[in-house]
Amino acid sequence: MKTVLALLALLPALFLHSGSVSAAPAGGQLILHPTRVVFEGDTRSAQLELINPSTEAATYRLRTVNRHMGERGEMVEILEQGAGDKFADSMLVYSPRQVTLGPGASQVVRVMVRKPADLPAGEYRSHLLFERIAGAVAGPIRVSTQPAHQAMQIELIPLVSISIPVIVRQGPTAAKVVIGGLSYARNARTLTVLVERTGTESVYGDVRVHFQPVGGQMIELAAQNGVAIYTPNAKRYLAIPLPFRPGLDPTGGRIEVHFQQRPEAGAKSLAAAYITLK
Repeated sequence: MKTVLALLALLPALFLHSGSVSAAPAGGQLILHPTRVVFEGDTRSAQLELINPSTEAATYRLRTVNRHMGERGEMVEILEQGAGDKFADSMLVYSPRQVTLGPGASQVVRVMVRKPADLPAGEYRSHLLFERIAGAVAGPIRVSTQPAHQAMQIELIPLVSISIPVIVRQGPTAAKVVIGGLSYARNARTLTVLVERTGTESVYGDVRVHFQPVGGQMIELAAQNGVAIYTPNAKRYLAIPLPFRPGLDPTGGRIEVHFQQRPEAGAKSLAAAYITLK
């Protein structure tokens, strides 16, 4: 215990003088499937599969949080309901509320919705948070000393939390999406896309960017998958890098952008826009 405390006390100095600090990648700590849940019609329950792909056991606590999406996709937790916000947390029941996963192990979590009899029509959303518990098996601080001519290395094992949206739709809901504008920054080779949503439900899909050079064939240039615009938001801005290959002159070419349904929903194009590059 004294050794651990001593290491913690030394951390500020180690960060100042060490050659590198590395953290275990968050993406390798927990796999969830599916990555979103939608309750509509007569659907009242769903199952989530949790998989621990790492070589260490981990314990996660489950809880609901309410979040607001900004116009560039950033998610901010909110504690009080704002204008247009409709939360689903009071209607959600899930079990178990805490899971411990051994290396390579999986666990099923059941999520159920209980709608009040007088629930007004519309879409309600909260997020189910899987929060790794500190101290359970979060991993030690590993410090290794090497020869004097080499730098000291520290490996910190971070706590990981992942959340997924849980959406409850009551009564008839619908949405329409349009691509409101395209702008290309030549120096940064980045395309800015404005996607606008109207209606009473969120939209969720993939953005596909195609390019047709002067006198050439149309090619798929870039894609951004899993783009959501949650109610009550009306718009979202996307910044998509365009990797023009060497020798491909974009001048005078045509960029075509589609917002389309996810492949499991048929990949139908919901909105499209184009721009000719100068």
